[in-house]
Amino acid sequence: MKIIVDKIVISFMVFILLACGPIKKVNKINKIITVKADTLQPVIHLKENGHYAIDSISLLENKIISLMDSNTILFNTFQAKAKITLAVAKQYYQANLFVRIKKDSLIWMMLSGPLSIEVFRIKISPDSIWIMNKLARTIDVRSIKSLQSYTGIPLSFNEFQNMLIGNPVYINNPVKIYATGTNQYAILFNNGYLRNIITYDLQTHTILSSNMDASDPTNTQQMDITFDKYNFSNTPPFADNRHITLSLKNSIDIYLDIKEFEWNNALNFPFAIPKGFVRVQQQ
Repeated sequence: MKIIVDKIVISFMVFILLACGPIKKVNKINKIITVKADTLQPVIHLKENGHYAIDSISLLENKIISLMDSNTILFNTFQAKAKITLAVAKQYYQANLFVRIKKDSLIWMMLSGPLSIEVFRIKISPDSIWIMNKLARTIDVRSIKSLQSYTGIPLSFNEFQNMLIGNPVYINNPVKIYATGTNQYAILFNNGYLRNIITYDLQTHTILSSNMDASDPTNTQQMDITFDKYNFSNTPPFADNRHITLSLKNSIDIYLDIKEFEWNNALNFPFAIPKGFVRVQQQ
């Protein structure tokens, strides 16, 4: 049992929610959008002002990337309150999640279970993850690389930060572009160790999904993120719902329903370790 818990603690969301206990029912949640390069139809001919462009594919790539850039959320700090639900092995676990972010330097999370009892407090820096288990009275400190190793997705701190905010995860210049539906296109990025396919809606100017996996063909693990219920009163638009699927040995689904959020307020990130807490020994 301890081996199982040690593996789950690396993927802190899984570990946190398992401790909150299963629930019998959750609200209906939209299905994840999964896009794979080998199932898409490449863009061949596109029209610009009624005429075929000389380099129409590059023009469309530039247009979409320009729109994504213009809708990138610029911020110094971010805080949000959300409901987080985990689905694993046909069991559902739910908790309240509070998130605070100081751009490019710190991600702070606090999770509470039933009766608003705090269960976990998490601090993520560009090189480490600190997990405070309030129930077990333990502190677990791990390298950010341990999370990358567990998920099989080589994400950096900044890329993880962009996922939480809803900004595009650029990893290199685009490689290919595909048509996925009316006014919807998918752009494949590949930097040699990570691939990311971003699906973009030209009509609403929003990211619909991001599908990431390792460039190594022997690594079959994948992370799929669907963005939904955009709040257009926020400028740029902000997705209130996120659905994350980790394709590990057993698929893990994480549903994030953001109830409140604020930008650029003065924040603190409390993480004082109480007396008597024990440091978890690494295996």
